Amino acid sequence: MRHLLPPLLFVVCLLAGVTGHLLWPEGAWLTAPYTLLGLIPAGLGIWLLIRANALFTRAGTNIHTFRDPDVLVTEGVFRISRNPMYLGFLVLLAGAAVGLGSTAASVDRRSFLPGRQLLVHPVRRTGLQGRFWRRRTDADQDDPRGRWSASSS
Repeated sequence: MRHLLPPLLFVVCLLAGVTGHLLWPEGAWLTAPYTLLGLIPAGLGIWLLIRANALFTRAGTNIHTFRDPDVLVTEGVFRISRNPMYLGFLVLLAGAAVGLGSTAASVDRRSFLPGRQLLVHPVRRTGLQGRFWRRRTDADQDDPRGRWSASSS
């Protein structure tokens, strides 16, 4: 069975937002030059994607969503988000919605997380549990990463 990769889900959501904007432009809530403000979150989203990819490359771990990772990366942008790549896609979609400035364009960011939750997350989580998931103990309460840390096995 083939799975929907997050970059493809991003493209589908982006195309849905642009299509919505082109078909129903009367829902505009932001006009030029203010739509240029969308470059800020778009740039932040691209930066998150590039940094997360660089950390995966430096750690020598697998970046493919549905393959088992070799190493659990917990530094850099992974200290602030367990999934900075998903966060990067979401922030980039929010930037696109602001850049287009219409209500119909914001469908892209509203559909990304539910799509990820339904199509990507269940499959991915089961592959990680045996390798990196461990139950929290009282000693783990100060662990800022929550329950995701290298297992002792």
